[in-house]
Amino acid sequence: MGAELNRLSRYGWRVLRSIPLADKVDTDHLLIGPSGVFSINTKHHHKKAVGVGDDALKIDHGKPAPYARKSRAEAKRVVRVLERYCALPVPVDPVHSSSSAAAV
Repeated sequence: MGAELNRLSRYGWRVLRSIPLADKVDTDHLLIGPSGVFSINTKHHHKKAVGVGDDALKIDHGKPAPYARKSRAEAKRVVRVLERYCALPVPVDPVHSSSSAAAV
């Protein structure tokens, strides 16, 4: 994921990684660029089947994982931090990425 995000720098994007937030939570990647701010939550499930739904993911056809909800909550935390230091509202869009490949 990091290598793919780095490729966006030539288009005016900035990537920040592993940004610590409150309560021992971190944002995996923060993408800042021409069309906004995106909080990207990534998960890697080695050699697992990943099923994507509107609001949850299933790993190996198991119980739905609440990654989408967690990504939205993480984006809200990022908004609070950014707005503490900016004089204007800073919308942050949540993004979730799960992979099952051996290496990303």
